[in-house]
Amino acid sequence: CEVTIVSNGREAVENVKKQQFDLVLMDIQMPEMDGITATKLIRTLSVPEKSLADRSLITKKIKTLNAKDKSTIPIIALTANALKGDGQRYMNIGMNGYISKPYTEEKLFGIINKVIKTNDKLRLKVKPKQRPAEDAAEEKTERLYDLVMINTIGKDDPAFVKKIITIFVETMPETVANMVDAGKEKNLEQISKIAHKMKSSIDLLGIAKLQQPIRKLETYALSNNDDLPELIDLVKNTMKEVFAQLKEL
Repeated sequence: CEVTIVSNGREAVENVKKQQFDLVLMDIQMPEMDGITATKLIRTLSVPEKSLADRSLITKKIKTLNAKDKSTIPIIALTANALKGDGQRYMNIGMNGYISKPYTEEKLFGIINKVIKTNDKLRLKVKPKQRPAEDAAEEKTERLYDLVMINTIGKDDPAFVKKIITIFVETMPETVANMVDAGKEKNLEQISKIAHKMKSSIDLLGIAKLQQPIRKLETYALSNNDDLPELIDLVKNTMKEVFAQLKEL
């Protein structure tokens, strides 16, 4: 594959206008323009104007028939939001499929194969082998993370696993601190943004204890709960333990 990477939805639309792509992987939450707005704009595009530049009416017709209609390009939504009904909402605005982060290579290949309707079936790799049970000594201390997803994505490459864990341990403490500060200020909008940012990493590391609380914090402004300090304390204290365990690893 030849991949073009952009920073936001506006750049995505401009690139689709200028070039001919076979597929768009569209992140839902992006700066400047979100994925939903970008998808709606792409669905309004038609045959590229350059293909109609010739003044000959016959040539124009031939070029129009041969040019791909940009409004029909397959678009797959990439999202950390996998709430019930979201998938249908993405399909209703014109997307061809969606996949929730974090995802495996096999799952991504599967959805790509489905939306581009290729005749050659992609050879999906075998399911990851079951991880061996932990030693009895290790089970005495509750392990707050699970590396199954990282090992699956990285094909059990120790260097890849170490890199992901290192990035997590080095960058996440600042994010947690920012959430604590936002909690003190009761800035619900900022808390929601930080929780959304943390959600994929928590899922990737398999921190089951925080998977529901972080989603509750993300949508906290929509609820009538008064347990905000307790939720943020749970995230802060649990992450502190996770950092310690991962550093030992």
